[in-house]
Amino acid sequence: MLAWQSTSVLYVPPGIWSLVLHGLQFIILWTGLVCLRQTGLAGFLGTRPVDEDEHPVLATTGCYAVVRHPLYLLGILFLLLNPVITSRWIVLTLFCIPYFIFGALLEERRMIRLLGESYRQYQKEVPFIIPRMNRQVSAD
Repeated sequence: MLAWQSTSVLYVPPGIWSLVLHGLQFIILWTGLVCLRQTGLAGFLGTRPVDEDEHPVLATTGCYAVVRHPLYLLGILFLLLNPVITSRWIVLTLFCIPYFIFGALLEERRMIRLLGESYRQYQKEVPFIIPRMNRQVSAD
C-alpha cells in the first residue's frame, strides 16, 4: 500500500458529516480499547508468555456478550467510516474485511479446540460478528 504513492480522493462527505464520521471513528477506537482491557493487551499482541498448563479463560461479558469477535467488528466499522475515501483506502478496506472474517473463523476453530463444549455453547448464545438487533434477555 505504501508503494502506491499517488492516490486520488474519491469522496469527502460535505459539511459536518466529515466531523461526525471522525467522531464515530474515535468512539470505535475507544470501544476497542475497552475490549482490549477485557482480554489484555499482552494477549492480543502475543507478547504474554505462554504457559502450557494454563487453561484459557473465555470472556463472555462486556464487548464479548454482544459479538464473539468485537475487535474485528470494530476494525471493519473503522475502515468503513473513514470520511476521506481514496482509491488506496478502498483497496485496503476490500482486503481487510475478508482478512478479518477469515481470521475470526480461524480463531473460532482454535477456541473450539481449546475450550470445547463451553465455546460451542457460547457460539449458540452470541452472534459471530454482526450484533443482533432484537436481543432478548433470558429470565434465568
